[in-house]
Amino acid sequence: MTEEGTMGAELVGIGNAMVDVFSPVDEDVGPLLGLTVHRSIHVDYQRLNEILVALPSPQLSAGGGTANTIKIASLLRIATAFVGTVGSGPVPRPLGKGEADSSPPIPGAPAPEDRFARIFRNDMAEMGVQTHLTVSPKPTGLCAIVKMPDQGIAIAACPSAALDLQPQDIPEKLIRQAKIVMLDGFLLQNQRVVERVLELANRFGTIIAMDVGSSAVAAERALEIAGYCRSYPVILFMNEEEATAFCTVLRNGQTPEEVEPEERYKALKALTADNLFPIIVVKRGDQGALVFAGNDVHSAPTVATIPFDATGAGDAFAAAFLSAWLRNRSLSECAAQGNRLAREVLKVPGTRLDCDRLKKVARSLGTDKG
Repeated sequence: MTEEGTMGAELVGIGNAMVDVFSPVDEDVGPLLGLTVHRSIHVDYQRLNEILVALPSPQLSAGGGTANTIKIASLLRIATAFVGTVGSGPVPRPLGKGEADSSPPIPGAPAPEDRFARIFRNDMAEMGVQTHLTVSPKPTGLCAIVKMPDQGIAIAACPSAALDLQPQDIPEKLIRQAKIVMLDGFLLQNQRVVERVLELANRFGTIIAMDVGSSAVAAERALEIAGYCRSYPVILFMNEEEATAFCTVLRNGQTPEEVEPEERYKALKALTADNLFPIIVVKRGDQGALVFAGNDVHSAPTVATIPFDATGAGDAFAAAFLSAWLRNRSLSECAAQGNRLAREVLKVPGTRLDCDRLKKVARSLGTDKG
């Protein structure tokens, strides 16, 4: 494993290390590329390459949901670190029209890292994130985020090397020093890694945060996630679709249409009825957020915003929520800050960040003072 930085991090992210490739297109090329608006698909590297070379103006940044959250938290002046796996295999060339590899090798980094691994590492370092990265013989994972003329987004992802993270890759010292460790929901398919993280977090009293990541994960892993919520101090993030899928399973398949509106999130109330944890946050877009904790429900409304691009808004919400929580804000304040930062991210393309806007949020949180 290669490491940058030696200081302890308050917030540690463990997840899929991928490079996001964002590109708007002038015409509806989705069907030609096999993409569907408002849908995410997983493809192999060859298929992804065919998509990437058709993108006219690609913008590259370190991505994956947890990496995005960690980057934003770092810009909010939270000490952060990220653990993941990048690649060393052959990567697409050229990437789009005129896209060159401008990221030089980093001194001390292992020689075989591919150029997307260097892009990932450089971007995280630029945002102030300590990286703890292992290198796989596969290519670094990529995610194409294509913005259609009708404002819809289509996503094609190839996790590739990101899936090769192993239990022994998790630095024990990092978990011991952290106040929160955030797990990517997609890591739930890597049971050995999850169990290792939970073991270490339990040993050292570290809080577990998780963003479910997709309605498929919410449905397929609902019982597993609920079990973690009952056994560990968990802060769980879901959007409405994910929360609906999660609660449907916990209701033994009873659909939302079969229950009264006030009973929709009864399962979340039940999970959070007895103790401080778990804390379950439902992100509802322009309706704001609901926070279930300690047998109570905290509502945080927001201001409706016309989005330039909604990619990464949920990651920004989680970053601001956790940053505020680390600064001992109330749950309602945490959710309000999450809403605020999500609105800011809606104004910029892809998963790139407006650092000046984030500094203003950091000042309001008091996190700019460390």
